[in-house]
Amino acid sequence: YFRTNPIHIYFSYQNVFPDKIERWDGAENALYGTEEYLIKFLNDWSCGLIWNKIFRADILKDIRFKEGHKIDDEFFTYRVVMNSRKIVVFDEKLYQYRMRYSGVMLSSERYKERILSDRLDYLTERSELVTAQFPRLKNDYLYNLTDNLIFLWRSSKPYPELHQRVKMFAEKYRKEILLGNISIKMKYAFLMKNKNLPLQEQKEDEKTVLFP
Repeated sequence: YFRTNPIHIYFSYQNVFPDKIERWDGAENALYGTEEYLIKFLNDWSCGLIWNKIFRADILKDIRFKEGHKIDDEFFTYRVVMNSRKIVVFDEKLYQYRMRYSGVMLSSERYKERILSDRLDYLTERSELVTAQFPRLKNDYLYNLTDNLIFLWRSSKPYPELHQRVKMFAEKYRKEILLGNISIKMKYAFLMKNKNLPLQEQKEDEKTVLFP
């Protein structure tokens, strides 16, 4: 089966600090299809990690890391998932992530503007590429993009240049968001830039079109 199906494997891990070990127990033994796992991406940040996964070489094709980013994983992993037919997840902790208290990810305030900028780029890129290949995921990815644009709008205010970029993307997606099949509450939050709903917690019956 593994020799004939494009797959990648996702396993659990634990963070190893100089003075303690933090065990991550979020993984479960499961087999996902491509679309199912791409939906999981929107709610589980660990799906975007690269270092707790094994990829078949033939599904990498021409996918490469993009230079100039602080967040490498998020620009890479979802594209590999798009080439996979199955994703195997199991809970055995095979990766020991050795942590330094001075590490980049643990001192993110220093890199906050760059990290926010990367987040803006990969979220917009991911939304466009995923929904072009998997149209059935359009509503979920549009909701997620809207939610994140609101977050980035507020978080980027201390950084004028970045805030202008966020404004540009918000304007780019404005019509799509307002005409999209997502909740009216989220559309209102987008217009007011004052989000009250947490990610993906709107009820299914709230997914109504503002302008039919």
